[in-house]
Amino acid sequence: MLDYTHCRCCGRKISDFHGYDRPIRLQHLLIFERKVLIELRPKRYRCRHCEGDPTTTQQLDWYTPNSPHTKALD
Repeated sequence: MLDYTHCRCCGRKISDFHGYDRPIRLQHLLIFERKVLIELRPKRYRCRHCEGDPTTTQQLDWYTPNSPHTKALD
């Protein structure tokens, strides 16, 4: 995983680790005709540049937020 994300408010690159978000379970491609599930807890980062120090959840490029599948399966 990366050690940064971009703030959802100002768009700056932030790396002040705040904790982990709730677990996400994603279905991936079948392996030997067996269902594959990936569970991860995305990192959250705090932006010290914005008022109120908001947090932003890291989003990786191999899945779409709120989708139950990886992009490879879609």
